[in-house]
Amino acid sequence: MDVTLPIPQLTNTFTEDGYLQRNLRRILGDARYAEVEEDLSRFGADCAGPIREAGRQCELHPPYHVPYDAWGNRIDEVWTCPEWKGMHAIAAKEGLIALAYSRPLGKEVSRVYQLAKLYLFAPSSGLYSCPLAMTDGAAFVIEKVGSASTCLASIRQWIQVLRESKAEGEGYRNAQLEDALRHLTSQDEKEFWTSGQWMTERGGGSDVGAVTATTAVESQDEVGVWLLAGNKWFTSATDAHMTFTLARTSDAKGGLDMFYLPTRDNQGKLNGLEIVRLKDKLGTRQLPTAEMNLSGSRAVRVTRGGRGLGVIMNLASITRVHNTVSAAAGMRRILQLAKDYSTKREAFGRKLMELPAHVAALAELEVEARAASCLWLEMARLLGRIEAATAANDETMIFRLLVPLSKLLTGRQAVDVASKGIELFGGAGYMEDTGLPAHLRDAQVLAIWEGTSNVQAMDVRRVITQTGWRALAALRRRFETTIGADARVCSLLDKAERLLRDEFSEPLVLRASFLLARAVSGGLMLEHARDGTAMMSDAIAADRWLNGEMVVMHGTKVHAENKALVYAEGDCVLTSQRRDGVSAL
Repeated sequence: MDVTLPIPQLTNTFTEDGYLQRNLRRILGDARYAEVEEDLSRFGADCAGPIREAGRQCELHPPYHVPYDAWGNRIDEVWTCPEWKGMHAIAAKEGLIALAYSRPLGKEVSRVYQLAKLYLFAPSSGLYSCPLAMTDGAAFVIEKVGSASTCLASIRQWIQVLRESKAEGEGYRNAQLEDALRHLTSQDEKEFWTSGQWMTERGGGSDVGAVTATTAVESQDEVGVWLLAGNKWFTSATDAHMTFTLARTSDAKGGLDMFYLPTRDNQGKLNGLEIVRLKDKLGTRQLPTAEMNLSGSRAVRVTRGGRGLGVIMNLASITRVHNTVSAAAGMRRILQLAKDYSTKREAFGRKLMELPAHVAALAELEVEARAASCLWLEMARLLGRIEAATAANDETMIFRLLVPLSKLLTGRQAVDVASKGIELFGGAGYMEDTGLPAHLRDAQVLAIWEGTSNVQAMDVRRVITQTGWRALAALRRRFETTIGADARVCSLLDKAERLLRDEFSEPLVLRASFLLARAVSGGLMLEHARDGTAMMSDAIAADRWLNGEMVVMHGTKVHAENKALVYAEGDCVLTSQRRDGVSAL
């Protein structure tokens, strides 16, 4: 008997994500949600169809390095497939960066709209979401030059430095940055630029301040131009139009300054750059990543006084937000595929969706995906308020804390959910020609780039201690106002604080940060579950996330809730009493 396996299908990644829709309606309000719903639905269909297929082609036809032409001339071209180039046009047309800066819904909530589109796009994009993350970070940093309205303290310091600068090339620098911002936020594919973020050198990735050896000297021939020399060991989005990078100058007092570096000159030739090799990576094979030598690369100095590291970390804050979005999106994607597969694949005489153990496995991952989504949605909301200069001090501190906290948790979640997700396909999940193993290979990087788990945990502690513990107090006030003194959230916050206040807290920081992340995501899930837009499954998910293994329930009830989470969110009859939309269990 011939047996074929059903092919998991996607129809529309937006309309198939009820949790996203309900959260967007809650955050945007009915009127603004109505403005974007049609566009998100259209784009969700594209991301499930032609964009997803193009992303698969990027995986099957990865980039490669062409160091020389046929006549022996050094050209250092990076070949990328037509579908990768097509992602550039899609990103421009859809406004995947521009929406955050043109702000069609106003300053406060356009970020939510932009990141919602990126959430739909990322798992289909063939990793084009990576250069877009750095592009957004670059645009964010440039836009803040000369703006006194930002709430981020390090940016305020940077602006002051720029205003006090008397360098002759300041006018040239400003003109170059303004032109770059115009390109980075364009919706014209011919005008649109992507950006890199080159910090990693041979000495290591996280300890940038100590290991950076690249030097910069002022040009004697051109006002405002600096010449960079050194090696960048890991440059993502090697085919980007520009990058921000760090280098040492003779007047930086041992510190690093940040430089704007166009990757090509006016003739289209590489700007003093030599590609040593493309990196052979576990995953993200679609994305060109290179080791690069800089030899007299013409650049524009952006900071002075060795303040470059502090400024470029603002760019990294935006890329960490994108990392969280991509992690949550990857979880949702493998779940959408696994859910569809469960409605078609038969085993032991029944479809997988009729096997309670299989449904339980799907429900477990569904809770993880919802917890991750709550984090990026809240960061998007807070970032919009910060950019609009309407954020309260508590909101600014919470955002600063959420950036490393969310990246830490969702980076780890993404790997776990991808691993368990492809397992739900059995042997097919292990076969490369199904495309499923790429979900796991690509997820692994989300826990590594933009800072490993320990780096994120140390940043969490740094935010808390630098604010004199006020950031943690702000979190407590937030949840006391929105959900009351929920014993589970309070207990997690208390445990995390005890570990962080230990006289030798460094070996405890990672554990404390995970406790804190669970408390925050759980609190956010409860906030949503008590909103009028929520469904019963939202309350179930919040309870599952916060209760963990503490509550023992009968199998019949567990299975009913599992089906509500995975398949029929609004149609499940539960026997337990629920107060304010949240389980009383």
